[in-house]
Amino acid sequence: MKGSESEFKSCDSQRLVPYSFPTATPIRQPGGKGMIEDEKGALNPAPPEAHDKDQTKQILVKAFHSVQYAASSALGEEILINVLRIPNYSNVTLIGSVFDAVEEIGLPIHQPGQVIRWLNAARLAYGLNSCQAFRLTQKGCNIDDGPHQIVYVDYQSNFLELKVAPITEYGAFPEHHRRVSLWDDGKNAFVEIRHALAKFAQSSVFIPKDPHLSHFEFLRAIVVSSEVSQPSVAQIHTALIEAFPRQESEIRDSINPPYVGAVGAAFVARYFSARPEVLEDKRNSISHAGKSDHSEL
Repeated sequence: MKGSESEFKSCDSQRLVPYSFPTATPIRQPGGKGMIEDEKGALNPAPPEAHDKDQTKQILVKAFHSVQYAASSALGEEILINVLRIPNYSNVTLIGSVFDAVEEIGLPIHQPGQVIRWLNAARLAYGLNSCQAFRLTQKGCNIDDGPHQIVYVDYQSNFLELKVAPITEYGAFPEHHRRVSLWDDGKNAFVEIRHALAKFAQSSVFIPKDPHLSHFEFLRAIVVSSEVSQPSVAQIHTALIEAFPRQESEIRDSINPPYVGAVGAAFVARYFSARPEVLEDKRNSISHAGKSDHSEL
C-alpha cells in the first residue's frame, strides 16, 4: 500500500467533513467504562464493552447513514464509505457488528484492508509505510525486513496512551503499551505527562539485542494524536523532545491531531479508489459467513 509523498500530501485534512453523532454520543463514565447515549437519553455500554450485537449494529447503521449524508451534503455529490477505522481494542462483538452494519447498508467494503485499526490509520496519515518514508536509502531496502518501530502517543482529556509497535508495509503490531490516567487538566497533568514519557523512553523495548547498536536504533517515528486543544498538544511536543531528544525530527504532529485517524483512513480510501481491481479480487474478500476468520483485523 505504498503511496508517494505527493500522493499523501493530496489527502488534505481540510477537505474532511467534521461530524458528531447526535444520537450516539460517546460518554466516559467514572471507572473508565465507555457508554453511548442513545436518542432516548439512555446510557448503553459502548464497544468493546457491548455484548448486545444487534443493538451495536443498529447504532453503527445510523452512524454510517448519518456520516454519508453529512459528507454528501457538504461536498455536493454522493459519498460512500469505503474505509472504516476501528479502535485497536475492538473485540469480536464490535467487529462482527461492524460487518453486519456494512452488509445491511450495502457499503462497498469487501477486503480486510478496508477496515483498519487506529495504529495503522495513525501511521498511514503520515505515509509511514515505505523505506523512503523512513529515509532508509540503502539499495534493496524492504520495509518488511525490519525491524522498524513507531511510538504512538494518544493524548485525551483524561488519559495518555503510549504504544510501541513494530510495523510492516501493511501492519502495526503493538508490543509495549502504557496508559496513564490524568485526573488534573492543569500544571499537575503536564508534570504527569512528562514523567510518563520519560519513563516510557527508558523501556527495554527500545534497546536492540545487538550490543553494538545504539538505543532507539530502530525507532523511525513518533506519531501524535489527540482530541484536546492545540496548546496542550504543544506541551506534548515539548515533553516528547525532553524524553526523546535525539528523535526530535521524527515527531509527527503537523496534522491537526483530532484528524489523524481520519486522514489515515482517507489515505487508504485513496489507495483503493485508485486500484479498483484490488476491491474486485475475490480471493481475500470479506464474506458475511467468513468475517470472523480475519484475525488481522
